[in-house]
Amino acid sequence: MIKWIFIYGVLITALILFGSGMALLDSQCNPNPADAIVLLGNPINDDGSLSSEGRLKLEKAEEFLHLKLADKLVICGGAVKNKFVEAEVLAQNLDPNLIGKENIYLETNSQNTVENADLAYPILKELGVKKIIIVTIPFHTKRAKEIFDRLPIENEMVAAYRLTENPIFNNFKSLVRETLAYAYYLIFGYPAFEGEEVEEED
Repeated sequence: MIKWIFIYGVLITALILFGSGMALLDSQCNPNPADAIVLLGNPINDDGSLSSEGRLKLEKAEEFLHLKLADKLVICGGAVKNKFVEAEVLAQNLDPNLIGKENIYLETNSQNTVENADLAYPILKELGVKKIIIVTIPFHTKRAKEIFDRLPIENEMVAAYRLTENPIFNNFKSLVRETLAYAYYLIFGYPAFEGEEVEEED
């Protein structure tokens, strides 16, 4: 009985994530201008290259920079999958004509989405940022939104691509990963931010 409850719970969670990602994509146009774009990291391939998802996320951030929706870029992500630091590899692949180096800020220590928000916040606070555009993969938008909503900064979440732009197997892996992660946090709750500067919103 417990096994079937767990299975049904996971399936329902998967449908919630799929539905939220699709709804965001269907309704999405260009976000409103903000003070900064926050690009969430993505595991780097073992040869040091960007994955298909990482490339699509970077291209979406570049699109917004080209449209001048923000003049600052914060890139998040530490060395999660291998020795390569996600934020650094994303920055190395960024079109240098879109934004000056002085307006690119790297958060290089986070290992997950909670740490993305926790460790990016001091950077955003120092810059006086009031609103951010967050770029991530479609299935991650719901969980990332819930985490970043705990910061005292207005945010607008953006799914970086449509599912047809990413290989089917990669989409499936993303959905499975996010389903398990979201189900875990639904049961156990999100951990508290550890950064001393973060004052979570009620």
